Amino acid sequence: MRFFTALNLRRDKKKLREILAWNPAFRTLDKDTFQALTVMLAIPDLWEKREKYKRTIQETEEYNMCQAMRELLEDARNSGIQQGIGQGIGQGIQQSQLLIIRNMLSLGLPTEIICNVVECSPEYIEKVRKDFT
Repeated sequence: MRFFTALNLRRDKKKLREILAWNPAFRTLDKDTFQALTVMLAIPDLWEKREKYKRTIQETEEYNMCQAMRELLEDARNSGIQQGIGQGIGQGIQQSQLLIIRNMLSLGLPTEIICNVVECSPEYIEKVRKDFT
């Protein structure tokens, strides 16, 4: 029953995460349900890390779904943060390069020298020149 409940929510990621992380009925899952959910919900990382969430009670394997989902969400959050930092750094570099090119153009330096200093194409310099003037 839990499997079908989760499967019905697979298109609503927010509700699915909530139910898997916080609903008491999903706190622990048997091995077959855990495996089926990771396959049907396309969460291969969860299955690969299954030993981390496994515990055996009276010879029955259970998987701590709350812990698994919290860690999965934390990994996704950290990945998003790193991606955002990378994008921010890239934008900062691009803005700095643009400022340097504009300053060099305002000094009247030739395109060839600007290209050598900033390591960009003459076409890019001309585009900046048109946008700058």
